[in-house]
Order: sequence, then C-alpha cells, then structure tokens
Amino acid sequence: MSNLGCGPYIGAAELTQRGWTETMITKLLGEPDHTTPNRGRRAGGRIRYWLITTVEQIENTEQFQQLLAAADSRRASQQRGRDCS
Repeated sequence: MSNLGCGPYIGAAELTQRGWTETMITKLLGEPDHTTPNRGRRAGGRIRYWLITTVEQIENTEQFQQLLAAADSRRASQQRGRDCS
C-alpha cells in the first residue's frame, strides 16, 4: 500500500496479489483515483492506484466475493491442467 499525499492507496499489482483480476479491477473499481509514471519501463503505461477504503468496501460485497470465488476456481483449474502436463 502507498500513501500518495491525500490518502492511502493500493496499486494494481497489490490488487492482483489479493486475488483481483484485471477484469474485476475494471468492472468494480473503474478509473484509478491516482496514477504515477512507470519509471521502470519507458514504454509502459502509468501505475494505477485506488483508495484503499474504496477497495475494502468493494471487497466486502457479495458481488466481489462471487467474482473472487469464480476467479479462484479458474486459477485452480488452470493449475491442475499444468500439473497433468
């Protein structure tokens, strides 16, 4: 989590570590509350951040829990497929 001036933020990379998918980020969070240049990659896009309070509110909804369970199920299925190779 980062503190960028007016409040604590969480970045897209941290969201994926919490189980969020890019589709979930787009669907549930929408446009970021803050962005910064991606200093590590010239051609890279900006680093996206959302207020942690917003993220936590959404994580406590039934809709998020259902999407997270579906994403976890897909990840487990993909992993089983890799284990059989």
